[in-house]
Amino acid sequence: MYISGIKMLFKPTPGQRLSADTISAIIEAINALNTTVINLASQLPEQAPRRGGGSEPKGNTSNPTVLGITQNTQDTDTWELDSATTPVTIKFMTEVYYDAATTHKIFCRYRTITIDTKGCVRSISAESDPVEITEAVACTAT
Repeated sequence: MYISGIKMLFKPTPGQRLSADTISAIIEAINALNTTVINLASQLPEQAPRRGGGSEPKGNTSNPTVLGITQNTQDTDTWELDSATTPVTIKFMTEVYYDAATTHKIFCRYRTITIDTKGCVRSISAESDPVEITEAVACTAT
């Protein structure tokens, strides 16, 4: 439901300014999607032994493949466990917000996840410092 809504919200024409309502809707949709992904991930069955338990060796985490996150670009790089010879590092947004008080810009924070060559999550970083997504421009009334 939110994915199709996000696609629709992110198709402005070049130079088109987004209204405050549209910006709020985008932020709400992204935050709802992040919450959904986190909830779904918490429902996955545990597949790796817990720390200190089990005898299966852990997978490699050295020199990970880093999946791209280039703003305004659809990144096409992929990583598949079945053919993985390197671990992978991915970033995902955890928060999107509009700073109406001072900068009038949209910011996000993200976390970095490292998955080893056996498909086990080995680390999740703290949230990043704010990253500017775009700048809102005040329009003059006509």
